[in-house]
Amino acid sequence: MKTISKQRRFVQLFLRAVKGALATSQFAASLAGVVLVTSCSEKANQQKGNETQPATIEEIIEPGVGVGKVRAKMSIDQVIAELGQPDNKTGHILNYTHLGFSVSPDKNGTVSLIMCGDPSSFGSPLVRSFRGRTKEGIGMGSSPSEVIKALGSPKAEERQPSGLDVWRYPQIGTTFYFDAGKVCYMMINVRSAQ
Repeated sequence: MKTISKQRRFVQLFLRAVKGALATSQFAASLAGVVLVTSCSEKANQQKGNETQPATIEEIIEPGVGVGKVRAKMSIDQVIAELGQPDNKTGHILNYTHLGFSVSPDKNGTVSLIMCGDPSSFGSPLVRSFRGRTKEGIGMGSSPSEVIKALGSPKAEERQPSGLDVWRYPQIGTTFYFDAGKVCYMMINVRSAQ
């Protein structure tokens, strides 16, 4: 608070001194911009001490049921109530990029699919951001042998033109994408639980 008062007092004195010497609107506008940025920056720094840390999703992935607080049968409004506003939206899909996952609703606005990580690359920030794991410990970075040990062999396998391997487990509503032998993306279908 004292810093902002000192800044205002400095600006007032400075403007009085400069008023007669440089009476151009361009100079005044530039100075006003500097003061505004400095004041907002100071206020933001003061508020940072009161902010809560961003949530992390280190909860259990339950195939066919949900991921952490995001569960089958939840409305999109309930998801937002639990997790806050998404970082952005793609159509009706809520993208929580800081958590590394997205939530897709069905036509009724109920959670139907939870997409974790990034289907394009293991090196993606989305993969690093997502911390969820199944009760068996399967999550981002898990190897194919770890997935087979935990869940058995997939019902379907395919290799995409991009080089990613895709394993489907329809019996539990889960699909895994592997990049360079590591899980980089998981799709958790919770429609079957509804």
